[in-house]
Amino acid sequence: MKNLAVFILGIAFTLSIPSICFAQANSDSTSLRFNLSIDSGYLVLNDDFSNCIEIQDGDVINVTDGYTKVRFMAKYFYDSIVGVQLAKGEQKYLQLNSRLLNSQSKDANKSSFARCYWDSNVFILSETESMLTVNGEELGTHHIRLKLEEGFYRTTADYKNNIAGTAFRVEDGITVVRNYVRPTRGDVYKKILVPGYAQIAKRQYLKSSLFITGITAFGASALIFDNKITTGNKEYDLLRIRYNEATNPNEVLDIIAKSVTKMDQIKSYENIRKISLIGLVTVYGLNIIDGFIPPKSGFRSTKFEFNPYVDFDKSLVPTATLKVSLK
Repeated sequence: MKNLAVFILGIAFTLSIPSICFAQANSDSTSLRFNLSIDSGYLVLNDDFSNCIEIQDGDVINVTDGYTKVRFMAKYFYDSIVGVQLAKGEQKYLQLNSRLLNSQSKDANKSSFARCYWDSNVFILSETESMLTVNGEELGTHHIRLKLEEGFYRTTADYKNNIAGTAFRVEDGITVVRNYVRPTRGDVYKKILVPGYAQIAKRQYLKSSLFITGITAFGASALIFDNKITTGNKEYDLLRIRYNEATNPNEVLDIIAKSVTKMDQIKSYENIRKISLIGLVTVYGLNIIDGFIPPKSGFRSTKFEFNPYVDFDKSLVPTATLKVSLK
């Protein structure tokens, strides 16, 4: 059974790698014939995204002789990339196997499909009414698409004078930057049980620190005085043993006095522990109640969120129509 699993994994790995098969030349042109694992997609040669070639399984295209970098892209699939060396007049079959893309994973930027439609390599997403800037330049609202050179950039989103900023790095492939000012209800509610965490999600940092400090202080106080009570009870028990063993009247009176004092001390510790526990429960309860209260700017609705990997379509007219190139 183990060998069978290894064999299946080996086949899956092999199928995920583009491979080249030779074909007999039937003309003087240098060309590639494509065998695709899916019906159709887009082809980019030598990373020239200004010229995306739509191809179907079995299509043949003419190329220049020498080395050619072939990138095959399709909606919801990883890029298939292979380098081909062709002599003049040579033809080759190129088998391209595409793997399905999980748009929710960190690998989502492995697809360059977007660049064929929008000639962009960076997408910045935010709230529908937020003003977006890159390196201090206002570029649009809600979401913008850009063609940026490799390097580091900073973007800010301004939603009704509430500002969120983040830095990002542009490398080869697609870069998606999600810079939301407001949290969703789900972002906050799933963090309510952790003291101060929901407030951090709502950008209420002072309130978060107060909840964390209060819960920590009351919790620490309850533990400290609980330990003092345990120690006090042990000391009181030792005094009782001494009392039972004492024969000297003066010693008996001294033990009684110490026992009364110790018992008063224990009761004092118990009152402090009780107050600490009440404070702990109260602050923690307030932390949960406050977590359900929306921030002043409100919760963000996911109804109008834009996903460049799911929503891409040739007929799509995006909300933000601005496209710029920054140096």
